[in-house]
Amino acid sequence: MPLAYRLRFLRNSGPKNSVYLESPQDVENYTDIFDQLRDTALDPSESRTRIARISKELVE
Repeated sequence: MPLAYRLRFLRNSGPKNSVYLESPQDVENYTDIFDQLRDTALDPSESRTRIARISKELVE
């Protein structure tokens, strides 16, 4: 069962407020966005390697 169907609501927090969304369409939209972010993110090892490379470049 897709995550959007298991979630009943989500909280979207910002610096000044939080909004609770309960409609299935809203939950599905945010789930899709999260899935896209997760799919494009580096894995932990790649993240460490990239951070190390960039920090080395900044020091040079």
